[in-house]
Amino acid sequence: MNKKKRELEQNELADALGSKIEEWTPYLPKVALFTGLAILLIIAGAFWINTRERANADQWREYFVSSRFTDSRGMKTVAEFFPNTTVGTLALISAADADYANGSRNIISNRENYNSQVKLAIDNYELALGNSNADKFERARATYALGYSLEAIGRFDEARKMYKEVIEQLPETPESELSGKALKRVDNPQITSIYAAFTAWAPSDESAPGESGALLPVRPDITLPSEADETAGDAEATPATDAETTPATDAETAPATDAETAPPSESGSEAGEEGGSEQPVPAAETKTDDKGEQKESDGD
Repeated sequence: MNKKKRELEQNELADALGSKIEEWTPYLPKVALFTGLAILLIIAGAFWINTRERANADQWREYFVSSRFTDSRGMKTVAEFFPNTTVGTLALISAADADYANGSRNIISNRENYNSQVKLAIDNYELALGNSNADKFERARATYALGYSLEAIGRFDEARKMYKEVIEQLPETPESELSGKALKRVDNPQITSIYAAFTAWAPSDESAPGESGALLPVRPDITLPSEADETAGDAEATPATDAETTPATDAETAPATDAETAPPSESGSEAGEEGGSEQPVPAAETKTDDKGEQKESDGD
C-alpha cells in the first residue's frame, strides 16, 4: 500500500515538472541568451578595469620618470600623451613650475630669458586650467600659480584677478589662504614701486635698486702676513738676543775674577810681613793665587 502511494506521489511530481518545463520551453533560448550576455559583461568589465588600472599606472610611471629632470620638456611630453587626465593636468603644472624656476635663475644676469621663461610658465598654467577633467585642487593650484607668475612680470591687475578667483570660487583649498596674502601684496603701493625700480635697474649699474648712491661698503684688508714679513721679524730678533747675552757674560765673569782673587793675596802677604805673624790663608784664596807667587813663598 505504501509502495503504491509513493509511486503515485512520484508520478504527480514528475507530471508537475513536465508541465513547468513545457511552459518554459519557449523562453529557454532567451534565458540562455541573457545569461551569456551577463557573463560576457562581467568578463568585459573585469578586463576594462584591469586595463584602466594598468594604463593609470603607466601614466604615473611616466610622470615620475619625467619629474627627475629639471627642464619642462619631459612633463610636456607626458601632458601630450595623456591629455584630459589627472596626470596630464599635473604634468602641465609641473612643466610650468620648471619654466618659472629656470627663468628665476636668470632674473639678474639675463632679464630677457627670465621674462620669456615666465611667459612659458603662464601658457602652461592656462593649458592646465583648460583641462575639463581637472578637479578643484588642481584648478586652485594652477590658478594661484598663474597669478603668481603674472605678478612676477609686473602684470598686477591680472594677478589680482586670479587671486580673487581662488578666494571666491575655491575657498576650501589651501591656495585660498595664500591668495589672500598675495592679494594684500599686490595692493601694496610700496611693492609695486619696488618692482618698478627693479625693472628700470640695469644689471650693469654699480648700485642696486633703491636710494641713489647707496653703494656697498669697501671690503676691509684681511690679508695675512707674508713669509717675507715673518723672515724679517726673525732677523730683527736674533741680534737683540746676542746683545743681551754675550756682553753680559764678559762683564760678569772676567772682571769679577780679577777683583775677587788678586787683592786678597797681596793684602795677606803685607800683613804677614808687618805683623811678624803668619795669618792663615783661606783655601779658596790660595787656589786662586798666581803660580809665580806661590813658588816664591815656598822658597822663603
